[in-house]
Amino acid sequence: MQFIKQFLVLSLSASLLAGCGFQLRGSANIPDTMNALSINCGDAVDPKFCLNIQWKLQKSGHPTVPQENAEIILDIDQLQDERRAISVTRNAIAAEYELTYRLDFHLTLKDGIPLLPSATVKAARTYRFDETKVLSKAREEEQLREEMFRELSDSLIRRLSPFNRARITEIRHKHNTPAE
Repeated sequence: MQFIKQFLVLSLSASLLAGCGFQLRGSANIPDTMNALSINCGDAVDPKFCLNIQWKLQKSGHPTVPQENAEIILDIDQLQDERRAISVTRNAIAAEYELTYRLDFHLTLKDGIPLLPSATVKAARTYRFDETKVLSKAREEEQLREEMFRELSDSLIRRLSPFNRARITEIRHKHNTPAE
């Protein structure tokens, strides 16, 4: 009897979550309009980051296309990183750092109509630094950077999800209709 109650409560909870539109954070619902997406990476953007985004899109069934075949263009303008000491030891040596990435991008239609005129996503992590373990800490920092690249690319891809055909048609109509 107890098992049946637990099963019913679990089933009801799962139904409520599914009914309200809940999705796990990592799973973006990318519309079919992104099947004709081209990505332009600025000179200030790490090529590994751009490859990561292309790989994630392809993995989700939305490979990127050359710009001449694109309906939508994602311009990744800038990827800035900053590392700053946030705590120091009694000897005035950095004991903890904060690593921050800021990604600036915009999304336009091939005819120049802005879908997302200017957007920014950020990721930040802190880590302890021990001057006696420099090599392992350098490796740890590199792993943090890779993790942050994944987080930024996931955030960027989630920002693409509202741009389905109906939304793009609405934006195009508003852009082509003169303001009164």
